[in-house]
Amino acid sequence: LFLFWGVVIGGLFLRLAWLGRASLQIDEIVTIRDALAQPNIASIYQTELQRFFWYRVLPLFMFPIHWMGLLWHGTEGFPPEWLLRLPSALIGAATIPLCYMLGKELGGRRVGWMALVFAAISPFHIYYSREAYAYGYVMFFCAGVLWMSLRLLQHDWKGSKLLPWKIGLGYVAFAIGFIHSHLTAMLFL
Repeated sequence: LFLFWGVVIGGLFLRLAWLGRASLQIDEIVTIRDALAQPNIASIYQTELQRFFWYRVLPLFMFPIHWMGLLWHGTEGFPPEWLLRLPSALIGAATIPLCYMLGKELGGRRVGWMALVFAAISPFHIYYSREAYAYGYVMFFCAGVLWMSLRLLQHDWKGSKLLPWKIGLGYVAFAIGFIHSHLTAMLFL
């Protein structure tokens, strides 16, 4: 258990270290501008769904950016880069234990540990977890949907005809988050 949380905390450190060192990219700037321009969460949701057909952005990852903007009361136009990227880094770190659970369902504890370590040190996972964009959310919700799907498939349906409510609820929660994060969710659901 100590080693498990050590790997997770190490992965969190890799995502948080020098979080604001790189400048914002153009897609991050547009997203941040749009999230900060709205007065509340309901208007973000409504605006993004209204312009979905030409803008192709789903609103879930914009909510934490909006909240970070509310927390920051500086005189600058945008809050600091590290603050805007913090929610993505945290959800990217939360993906690490999900990868363990997914690997454990696929092939046992050994595969789970390999997935845990690879998720913690993967350069691509670290890079995309450090962007103020939807990629960290996509990885998190995708891992959750796949994990819950495997649990549903491995359920003993002969002994119980009912859907296990915790697994079903977990699948629905991850699927809703996934759908509200990115268009690629449609490929997995």
